[in-house]
Amino acid sequence: ILAKQAANQASQVTMLQDLLGVCVKHKKKSDIIFIILTQMGRDFEDRQVDGTDTAFPRRSDPFGGDAVAQSSETVILLNKPASYGIRQYGKRGSESSMVVEDDDLFAHMVKNRNGTPDLILHYKENFKNMSIKEY
Repeated sequence: ILAKQAANQASQVTMLQDLLGVCVKHKKKSDIIFIILTQMGRDFEDRQVDGTDTAFPRRSDPFGGDAVAQSSETVILLNKPASYGIRQYGKRGSESSMVVEDDDLFAHMVKNRNGTPDLILHYKENFKNMSIKEY
Protein backbone atom coordinates (compact mmCIF):
# COMPACT_ATOMS: atom_id res chain seq x y z
CA ILE A 1 0.00 0.00 0.00
CA LEU A 2 1.04 3.56 -0.47
CA ALA A 3 0.22 5.36 2.76
CA LYS A 4 -1.15 8.85 2.63
CA GLN A 5 -1.87 11.25 5.48
CA ALA A 6 -5.58 11.41 6.32
CA ALA A 7 -7.36 14.66 7.16
CA ASN A 8 -7.72 13.59 10.81
CA GLN A 9 -3.98 12.91 11.19
CA ALA A 10 -1.88 15.80 12.50
CA SER A 11 1.22 14.96 10.45
CA GLN A 12 2.83 12.40 8.19
CA VAL A 13 4.69 11.04 11.23
CA THR A 14 1.32 10.47 12.95
CA MET A 15 0.16 8.63 9.83
CA LEU A 16 3.27 6.46 9.92
CA GLN A 17 2.80 5.72 13.65
CA ASP A 18 -0.82 4.73 13.01
CA LEU A 19 0.17 2.47 10.12
CA LEU A 20 2.92 0.79 12.14
CA GLY A 21 0.53 0.33 15.07
CA VAL A 22 -1.88 -1.55 12.81
CA CYS A 23 1.01 -3.68 11.50
CA VAL A 24 2.13 -4.60 15.03
CA LYS A 25 -1.47 -5.49 16.00
CA HIS A 26 -1.83 -7.83 13.01
CA LYS A 27 1.65 -9.29 13.47
CA LYS A 28 0.75 -10.38 17.02
CA LYS A 29 -2.39 -12.17 15.78
CA SER A 30 -0.91 -14.08 12.85
CA ASP A 31 2.24 -15.23 11.14
CA ILE A 32 2.72 -12.27 8.86
CA ILE A 33 5.67 -10.19 7.78
CA PHE A 34 5.44 -6.53 6.88
CA ILE A 35 8.09 -4.83 4.79
CA ILE A 36 7.86 -1.07 5.17
CA LEU A 37 9.78 1.13 2.75
CA THR A 38 10.43 4.72 3.70
CA GLN A 39 12.84 7.45 2.72
CA MET A 40 15.81 8.73 4.66
CA GLY A 41 15.61 12.06 6.46
CA ARG A 42 17.54 15.11 5.29
CA ASP A 43 20.03 14.87 8.18
CA PHE A 44 21.44 11.75 6.53
CA GLU A 45 22.47 13.64 3.39
CA ASP A 46 23.93 16.50 5.42
CA ARG A 47 26.45 14.32 7.27
CA GLN A 48 28.00 12.49 4.33
CA VAL A 49 31.73 12.91 5.04
CA ASP A 50 34.47 10.97 3.28
CA GLY A 51 36.42 8.45 5.37
CA THR A 52 34.28 8.57 8.53
CA ASP A 53 31.42 6.54 9.90
CA THR A 54 29.22 9.65 9.91
CA ALA A 55 28.27 8.53 6.38
CA PHE A 56 26.78 5.32 7.85
CA PRO A 57 22.99 5.30 8.20
CA ARG A 58 21.65 5.32 11.77
CA ARG A 59 18.50 3.98 13.35
CA SER A 60 17.11 7.53 13.54
CA ASP A 61 17.64 8.26 9.81
CA PRO A 62 14.47 6.85 8.25
CA PHE A 63 11.46 9.14 8.06
CA GLY A 64 9.67 8.61 11.40
CA GLY A 65 12.80 6.93 12.79
CA ASP A 66 11.56 6.40 16.37
CA ALA A 67 8.25 4.92 15.24
CA VAL A 68 9.98 2.66 12.72
CA ALA A 69 12.53 1.41 15.27
CA GLN A 70 9.96 0.77 18.02
CA SER A 71 7.62 -1.17 15.75
CA SER A 72 10.16 -3.25 13.86
CA GLU A 73 11.89 -6.53 14.44
CA THR A 74 14.60 -5.62 11.96
CA VAL A 75 15.60 -2.31 10.36
CA ILE A 76 17.84 -2.42 7.30
CA LEU A 77 19.00 0.83 5.73
CA LEU A 78 20.55 0.95 2.27
CA ASN A 79 23.30 3.36 1.30
CA LYS A 80 25.08 3.96 -1.98
CA PRO A 81 27.97 6.21 -0.85
CA ALA A 82 29.12 7.09 -4.37
CA SER A 83 25.80 8.92 -4.83
CA TYR A 84 27.05 11.43 -2.25
CA GLY A 85 30.60 11.71 -3.59
CA ILE A 86 32.00 9.39 -0.89
CA ARG A 87 35.18 7.60 -1.97
CA GLN A 88 36.42 6.37 1.45
CA TYR A 89 33.53 4.73 3.30
CA GLY A 90 33.53 4.57 7.03
CA LYS A 91 36.09 4.19 9.74
CA ARG A 92 35.26 2.97 13.23
CA GLY A 93 37.89 2.92 15.92
CA SER A 94 40.83 0.95 14.59
CA GLU A 95 39.06 -0.13 11.40
CA SER A 96 40.23 1.40 8.16
CA SER A 97 37.90 2.95 5.63
CA MET A 98 36.98 1.17 2.42
CA VAL A 99 37.58 2.50 -1.07
CA VAL A 100 34.16 3.00 -2.69
CA GLU A 101 33.39 2.17 -6.29
CA ASP A 102 30.37 3.51 -8.16
CA ASP A 103 28.50 0.19 -7.94
CA ASP A 104 28.95 -0.38 -4.19
CA LEU A 105 25.75 -0.74 -2.18
CA PHE A 106 25.73 -1.27 1.58
CA ALA A 107 22.92 -2.66 3.72
CA HIS A 108 23.24 -1.55 7.35
CA MET A 109 21.25 -3.64 9.82
CA VAL A 110 20.75 -0.99 12.49
CA LYS A 111 18.21 -3.02 14.49
CA ASN A 112 17.82 -6.77 14.77
CA ARG A 113 15.66 -7.75 17.73
CA ASN A 114 16.54 -11.47 17.49
CA GLY A 115 20.15 -11.30 16.36
CA THR A 116 23.25 -9.24 15.92
CA PRO A 117 22.62 -5.57 15.17
CA ASP A 118 25.12 -3.20 13.59
CA LEU A 119 25.86 -5.57 10.74
CA ILE A 120 26.99 -4.18 7.38
CA LEU A 121 26.44 -6.18 4.18
CA HIS A 122 28.31 -5.22 1.01
CA TYR A 123 26.78 -5.63 -2.45
CA LYS A 124 27.57 -4.72 -6.03
CA GLU A 125 24.57 -3.24 -7.82
CA ASN A 126 23.76 -3.33 -11.48
CA PHE A 127 20.44 -1.50 -11.51
CA LYS A 128 20.57 -1.15 -15.29
CA ASN A 129 20.10 -4.93 -15.50
CA MET A 130 18.04 -5.18 -12.29
CA SER A 131 20.61 -7.15 -10.30
CA ILE A 132 22.38 -6.94 -6.97
CA LYS A 133 25.20 -9.36 -6.11
CA GLU A 134 26.69 -10.10 -2.72
CA TYR A 135 30.27 -8.92 -2.51
